[in-house]
Amino acid sequence: MEEQNPKTQLTASTPPKSTAPSMASLDTKPQRNNYAVTCAMLASMASIICGYDIAVMSGAQIFIKKDLKVTDTQIEILAGVINLYSLLGSLAAGRTSDWIGRRYTMVLAAAIFFAGALMMGLAPDYAVLMGGRFVAGVGVGYAVMIAPVYTAELSPAASRGTLTSFPEVFGNFGVLLGYVANFAFAKLPLRLGWRAMLLAGAVPPVFLAAGVLAMPESPRWLVMQGRLDDARRVLTRTTGGPDEAELRLQEIKESLGEHGKRGRGKGVWRELLVRPTPSVRRILLAALGLQFFQQASGIDSVVLYSPRVFEKAGIRSDSNSLGATVAVGFTKTAFILVATFLLDRVGRRPLLLTSAAGMVASLLTLACALRIIDDRTHDHSDGHGSAAAAVAIAAVLSFVGSFSIGLGPIAWVYSSEIFPLRLRAQGASMGAGMNRVMSGVIIMTFISLYNAITISGSFFLYAGIAAVGWVFFYVFLPETRGRSLEDMEVLFGKKEVEEEEEKEKEKKGGEEGMEKNPKTQLTTGTSSTPPKSTAPSMASLDIKPRRNNYALACAMLASTTWILCGYDVAVMSGAQLFIKKDLKVTDTQIEILAGVINLFSLLGSLAAGRTSDWIGRRYTIVLAAAIFFAGAMTMGLAPGYAVLMGGRFVAGVGVGYAAVIAPVYTAELSPAASRGTLTSFPEVSANFGILLGYVANFAFAKLPLRLGWRAMFLAGAVPPVFLAAAVLAMPESPRWLIMQGRLDDARRVLTRTTGGPDEAELRLQEIKESLGEHAKRRRGEGVWRELLVRPTPAVRRILLAALGLQFFQQASGIDSVVLYSPRVFQKAGIGSDSNSLGATVAVGFTKTAFILVATFFLDRVGRRPLLLASAGGMVASLLALASTLHVIGDRAHNHSDGHRGAAAAVAIAAVLSFVGSFSIGLGPIAWVYSSEIFPLRLRAQGASMGAAVNRVMSGVITMTFISLYNAITISGSFFLYAGVAAVGWVFFYVFLPETRGRSLEDMEVLFGKKGVEEEEEKEKEKEKKGGEEGMEQNPKTQLTTSTPPQSSAPSMASLDIKPRRNNYALACAMLASMTWILGGYDIAVMSGAQLFIKKDLKVTDTQIEILAGVINLYSLLGSLAGGRTSDWIGRRYTIVLAAAIFFAGALTMGLASGYGVLMVGRFVAGVGVGYSAVIAPVYTAELSPAASRGTLTSVPEVSANFGVLLGYVANFAFAKLPLRLGWRAMFLAGAVPPVFLAAAVLAMPESPRWLVMQGRLDDARRVLTRTTGGPDEAELRLQLHRQEIKESLGEHAKLRRGEGVWRELLVRPTPSVRRILLAALGLQFFQQASGIDSVVLYSPRVFQKAGIRSDSNSLGATVAVGFTKTAFILVATFFLDRVGRRPLLLASAGGMVASLLALASTLHVIGDRAHDHSDGHRGAAAAVAIAAVLSFVGSFSIGLGPIAWVYSSEIFPLRLRAQGASMGAAVNRVISGVITMTFISLYNAITISGSFFLYAGVAAVGWVFFYVFLPETRGRSLEDMEVLFGKKGVEEEEEEEEEGVVENTGDPEGESQENKC
Repeated sequence: MEEQNPKTQLTASTPPKSTAPSMASLDTKPQRNNYAVTCAMLASMASIICGYDIAVMSGAQIFIKKDLKVTDTQIEILAGVINLYSLLGSLAAGRTSDWIGRRYTMVLAAAIFFAGALMMGLAPDYAVLMGGRFVAGVGVGYAVMIAPVYTAELSPAASRGTLTSFPEVFGNFGVLLGYVANFAFAKLPLRLGWRAMLLAGAVPPVFLAAGVLAMPESPRWLVMQGRLDDARRVLTRTTGGPDEAELRLQEIKESLGEHGKRGRGKGVWRELLVRPTPSVRRILLAALGLQFFQQASGIDSVVLYSPRVFEKAGIRSDSNSLGATVAVGFTKTAFILVATFLLDRVGRRPLLLTSAAGMVASLLTLACALRIIDDRTHDHSDGHGSAAAAVAIAAVLSFVGSFSIGLGPIAWVYSSEIFPLRLRAQGASMGAGMNRVMSGVIIMTFISLYNAITISGSFFLYAGIAAVGWVFFYVFLPETRGRSLEDMEVLFGKKEVEEEEEKEKEKKGGEEGMEKNPKTQLTTGTSSTPPKSTAPSMASLDIKPRRNNYALACAMLASTTWILCGYDVAVMSGAQLFIKKDLKVTDTQIEILAGVINLFSLLGSLAAGRTSDWIGRRYTIVLAAAIFFAGAMTMGLAPGYAVLMGGRFVAGVGVGYAAVIAPVYTAELSPAASRGTLTSFPEVSANFGILLGYVANFAFAKLPLRLGWRAMFLAGAVPPVFLAAAVLAMPESPRWLIMQGRLDDARRVLTRTTGGPDEAELRLQEIKESLGEHAKRRRGEGVWRELLVRPTPAVRRILLAALGLQFFQQASGIDSVVLYSPRVFQKAGIGSDSNSLGATVAVGFTKTAFILVATFFLDRVGRRPLLLASAGGMVASLLALASTLHVIGDRAHNHSDGHRGAAAAVAIAAVLSFVGSFSIGLGPIAWVYSSEIFPLRLRAQGASMGAAVNRVMSGVITMTFISLYNAITISGSFFLYAGVAAVGWVFFYVFLPETRGRSLEDMEVLFGKKGVEEEEEKEKEKEKKGGEEGMEQNPKTQLTTSTPPQSSAPSMASLDIKPRRNNYALACAMLASMTWILGGYDIAVMSGAQLFIKKDLKVTDTQIEILAGVINLYSLLGSLAGGRTSDWIGRRYTIVLAAAIFFAGALTMGLASGYGVLMVGRFVAGVGVGYSAVIAPVYTAELSPAASRGTLTSVPEVSANFGVLLGYVANFAFAKLPLRLGWRAMFLAGAVPPVFLAAAVLAMPESPRWLVMQGRLDDARRVLTRTTGGPDEAELRLQLHRQEIKESLGEHAKLRRGEGVWRELLVRPTPSVRRILLAALGLQFFQQASGIDSVVLYSPRVFQKAGIRSDSNSLGATVAVGFTKTAFILVATFFLDRVGRRPLLLASAGGMVASLLALASTLHVIGDRAHDHSDGHRGAAAAVAIAAVLSFVGSFSIGLGPIAWVYSSEIFPLRLRAQGASMGAAVNRVISGVITMTFISLYNAITISGSFFLYAGVAAVGWVFFYVFLPETRGRSLEDMEVLFGKKGVEEEEEEEEEGVVENTGDPEGESQENKC
């Protein structure tokens, strides 16, 4: 057991005889480490320096500001700049400690800080004080790096966590001392107090320097210097004895191995940064990420500015706030002591995750409490201020406690222990450098940040960063507890981690795998390729990536072309601010100037494909650089707008060339194993260009107005010069050379960019074969014909994938964010130009950082997972951005700043999250994918088409953004982009396969798989099959197989050819449908009555909105109850019940004395409307024969439209009455129809299907005799119904009265029932979500917006809406059984989308004219708006209006019909309620035009839903619906329609029965 325990062996090479005892003594006798503990504590005293400086400045700054009369910005710089100065010390400390030793480096740190403390304490003014901060900062940098490194190297593994946390313990002790010094010296005179605080910092370094001299040197540094005897003596004292000391010594020597030459740091930076091994790369990522998040979560803001935080929390006086900071110091010290106890017991990872989670919770609590306090301050109310203040103070203490128990010490423990010995000093110095930089950034921006987004917003932002940190820790940081330092590289470089990609490539083993796997062969069809060379060349490709360095260099050079694209986009984002002021141009001209380059680039993109096939890839890159150079010079020297536009044209053409050629060249030069990474380099360069552009904006913003923006453009002329020169050193694309027949040149290039001559020969053969018979296209002949005119199925799918990917990359709004980020940040609360431009630099850094991450993952994770994750993150980020900008907009309108800060912080974080999500996936992958999937013969032109789509969409987006956000608000714009990104996610999921590891020549096979290519052929073959077999098998030619043949033909024929016998059914349907007059009348009458109710009862818009819309929610009760009620008392009496309830509601509303009683009347009437919504279509569907069921079941919608018309007429008729009487008369008139309805229903028969369900066959026979062609047909129908109902019910006989129906519908539905339910509920949802009730109910408001001012005129105009709805619904009844449900539905939805877009656009124009106080074109726009309203209600009424109810009432099986229809009606009523109750609020939030743009989007999604999920039901019997929705080939429905089985007669049911006979 001892031999297998990792704690009992240091290394496999150690002699076993001494291993057990030495390890045992190490584990069981920790008292022998007392010397190590003492040394660790002495070394850790260096951290007192850091902690004291941070804490003392938190109090000293209050007095420095008063004494030296400096600004907040100067204080911010003074406090934070020490961290940037400390960067110098941190970076130098690694090399210094390798040179003079760990111990003397600590002495040096103490001496430097001592000098700095003296300078600060004796400083006469701000300048000398800043000099002292510089000196002290260098000392701090040395200290923060060297203390944990020394301690880690001196400590045994079993207690290293505890001992290495001592620097953080003493750091916190220094913080406590600093706070105590603040409190102690605060009472001194102003000039002395802050100086005494700073001078006191000179004391600890004296004791530290003296203590260090008694410490031994690090044994590992001694081994590096070859001083083995000295190292052995130190190890003997810090371990368990001579035996273990000898083992440790051998282990350290072995860990150096062949790296002994680096004893003084030689080559370390190269191994760390230039060519790190996978394990070193992961170690570096872990260390830098940990240090980044330690500071980015805002700890130094809390520690340094805690007096300000406490002042915000209600502690006003200086002395009290300083006293409160002492509690922070005690908390930090107490929790860090707890951490030292737990680090080696619990482990690093659990403590770290717990700590980060506690920090997130504490920061959120602190932010919320400060926000409440801020609100109370603005509201001049202190009611709950004290409680919120107490919570804020508790949250501060909780935050520093959470930090100190985990993230605080572990960042230093981890960073000092995970690097290999040869890299430890420099690696730790890099970690310390990252820590100091982030600390400086946080401290130097905190005051500005909370001025911009409030102090609560700042802490919300820090909470978000801490949450991201938690995810980082969880994913990237393994547990190190109990591991020796020499074991860390193994831990981070585990074989299974390093070989992950290899395992994926070797999933298919043996000879079969070698023969079939495309990753082990260049081609499977190359018979001429010698097999003997395949294996070695592939092996060299996979296991010797160093041979691809030449390809890497070429890819990087070619990719620099894209710096031009990125620079231009970013530089314009800042330059536009100054161009507008200098050249006195409008927003529209700026919008055109910014975006038109993308349209100009279209010329370059389209020409680039043919050009690169003609002159070669390399010279096309030179051409792109030359053109952009000319454009940049033209823009930079432009005297006016016209010349500037000319420069944009020239530069745009250059950008277009660059966008195409860089990824194509890189893809053709790269081996398959690394193509994803290399082909993403252009996007990396573009992001670097964006960063350069943002930096140029910031750098030149201070120049005079005429020079600033010109300098920004002129700077863009520099990169093309270097690019053109560099390209001449690059080789030509080997694939282009083969196209030109230059095989020897291609072979030479392939030899340098692959694994050697053997692989180069294989690649050469593969490329030649991929051209095949297409060799005639070497120069591009016929390519456009194959791409566009007669593409193969594989090429068609490739083209769809490439163009769709490029479309969604731009349509999701990335260029709007990048180009207009200063405007977005200004909307988010950053006011000045310079600050907003500075904030854009963060966008540039984020894009660049994430694109670098993407290059790492592209060939490891794959294109598809990254793409889907990226699109999902973009959707979430855009939704967050839109929501918070909407909140900010609301606060601006309300002149309240209480909550704007937090929302602004979220908005800024959402922008960074969006560009990060884009850059890690969709950004680079669009170009990677488009450049690799086309066959070689089509690649250049195909890629140019993709680039052209990209540029067109970019132009459209950038040239419409300002107009768009003026039309639908900036938040509405980002909601729209989020919707586009969501559709893009679906597109990527459906159409884009994984291409990772595939050779370029394999792509056409991937997209042209046999089964996929034959799909269309199979469909065509189905259409060719006809005749008797088709007639026999078609379900539309048979009603049932059990019908007696002798009587079938005449009865069915009579049903089909004598439709006059359905007059009775028609009359019954019309009577039942009168129920819907109630619902239509109520909606329309409220549209006018609300105008007078508001004036009479003095109610608000919100109360009107609730009054108008709540009836739809009340109707939900009736809808849900209607199904069970109609199964219980019958269809007919349920109609009577609905009429009676509505009658009572109408009377209550008409006689209402106030708002409360009126609301009660709305409740009662709503229940009646709910009952009628369910029962009328169900009754009509069950009474109607299949051949005319569509027409008859649409009659309820006709009645509803007639009710709408009556309501509008009543509004117009009673509008002239006195105010108190008018609206009451409108409601009272609604009590008349129910009286006639109830009387008429008594003359109607009961539903024959309900009678059969109840076993009343004689009654059912009598009804069928009257509603069909006579007794014979009635008997046939009865038998047919009994058989079909029996089969339909099956074992569900117990469901006759509704028992268990809800269970079958919702809990355990069959697949067919599930599809039916989806179709019915989706149809009802989209019927209302497209905004019809908003138009009908609020049409007077819409018409007033369109220019009709008076109440009576707008009410008169609504009558036209009523007439239009009625007329088109009558047309629909004529077409429903002739054209079919599905065509009408799709045409209707398409018309609604077009009408809503027209209405929204014209209302936007009218709104603009109103703002401009110009009426020149308002009349025409108003006329178009009114026409669009009428077109919308007409499109709705001819399809979606009636079909929603026809469809929902006919598709459910009989046993589920009533309850299913009631669910559909319930969804309809709920959505109607939501729409009508939110319309006023919605158009106040995003304008009335924005509302209709939103409805248009919903209607468009509805069109897609109808197309995918709704089959045709025309001519089907009710009992056949479950078969239709449950058969294997639901998709075959349209093809069955086209087979022409029903071509001999208009009624397929009748004909089929006749044929059966």
